[in-house]
Amino acid sequence: MRLRLRERQRGVAAVELGFVLIVLVLLVFGITEIGRAMYQYEALTKSARAAARYLGVNAANDADAQTAARCLAVYGVARSPCGGVGLVPVVPGLTLANVVVSEPISNLSLRQIRTEDGGASIDLVTVTISPANAPYRFESIVPFVFPSINFGPINAAMPQVFF
Repeated sequence: MRLRLRERQRGVAAVELGFVLIVLVLLVFGITEIGRAMYQYEALTKSARAAARYLGVNAANDADAQTAARCLAVYGVARSPCGGVGLVPVVPGLTLANVVVSEPISNLSLRQIRTEDGGASIDLVTVTISPANAPYRFESIVPFVFPSINFGPINAAMPQVFF
């Protein structure tokens, strides 16, 4: 009797392992996709900060400086004109259309304080990645586990000081 019971139980562990393995593989793929999305979002944030910092120390009203800042945000290299062989975006799918450089905005309260110190003026320079007209899309490798998503606008603002 025990022998027959053992024969009927043969293979049950393999079937249970198959069910559990499916869940575990989906869980691992989901975790890695969330990690990839977070990595790309952080890379975009750092790119926006670097471009805003570049404009903070250069003439933000200059078209060449704005082009170089956009190139810095997309490719990690500040050059104008942007382009060339071997340039790879910091994250896949990022283009120059995803980056908007705003004209410097005068901050009157900061300007008032700084002019008392000797005539300096402070303007805020803003770089936006993933504006509404060209959102950056994170493409998931396994969309049935973690869907592809559009990132919201990523803004970075830096002061630009002129003496």
